[in-house]
Amino acid sequence: MKALKCTSCGSPDLQFLPGNFARCNSCGNTFAEIPGSAPPTYYAPPPPGYAPPPGPQAFIPPPPPPMWQAPRKSSAAPLLIGVAVALALLITAGAGALVLGVASSPLPTPRYAPTTSPRVSGSSGKPLEDVPLSEENVERPNTSPGVIEKPAPQPKGEFRDVRQAAVGNNLVWVGKYVNTGDTVIVDPSVTVSLFESGGKRVAEQPGFAHRKWLEPGEWTLLMVLVADAPDYARHEIKVNKPRVPSYETKPVKLTVTEWGMRRQFSSNYAIGTVRNSSGKYVKWAQVIVYGFDGQGQPVSVCDSYVTEKELEPGAESGFSVMITTLAVGTAERYEVLAFATPD
Repeated sequence: MKALKCTSCGSPDLQFLPGNFARCNSCGNTFAEIPGSAPPTYYAPPPPGYAPPPGPQAFIPPPPPPMWQAPRKSSAAPLLIGVAVALALLITAGAGALVLGVASSPLPTPRYAPTTSPRVSGSSGKPLEDVPLSEENVERPNTSPGVIEKPAPQPKGEFRDVRQAAVGNNLVWVGKYVNTGDTVIVDPSVTVSLFESGGKRVAEQPGFAHRKWLEPGEWTLLMVLVADAPDYARHEIKVNKPRVPSYETKPVKLTVTEWGMRRQFSSNYAIGTVRNSSGKYVKWAQVIVYGFDGQGQPVSVCDSYVTEKELEPGAESGFSVMITTLAVGTAERYEVLAFATPD
């Protein structure tokens, strides 16, 4: 028998596959192997009637090779293994020497404090030797109690000189709200509660001051109106929790240059002029009128706005405020104030 060659191209460069097959490494042709022969010595010719098609043959995948194949021998593998072993030995030896050196070295005797040791300088400016630790040159932490910050002042207000009157079916309370604290108060207010004899609450009415900003020690008149009041046995007046400024802007005080009282349509009106003498542009100028009796006790409070919405520095505007009939007495003296919001 002769040596097997490719049946397509005649090349003897063959690859032997499992299952008695051989594949040409030149043209990729796959053909049958002689049954029982030991590759790669002798092979049988192709089976009877086999005729390879002309031209290059399409690749036909052979049966899959076995899962395990003997590894190829490499001349570089022993060298790599030797280098890895040598590096491991060197690292181990170095770590052992470091541990032995640290263990055998004596611990240093501390001469100074663990913090930065003090140094002194001579007249030449050159640092001298380290100064040994002593009571004189050791900087000790301050163990004395620190300065305790004072808590923020709490707003306080009182409702004084309160008087009550019935006007028709309405009940009116008028008094003087005083800022007794050490901080500014905004939107001063109180609440009047009415109770039956059995303790049942039958009415609850808050009252707010026309003047919205009170510095410490300042005051404003405040009125509470219970309209169409029910029958009641007793009442309580509570000062609502004062509030400090958060988003509010301090109002600007305007000058009331002149004013007078005029009777119109069965009502009294305070009519006059205000001037913006603050040097700022302002808007929404408000005029407040306080009424007092002959003993100086508050009896009424009312307000309105000036004619001009905005006032530039030095500008003037007129005003007209109707005097309320919801009063707890007869007013014999009036006081007129004006405030505006800075623009």
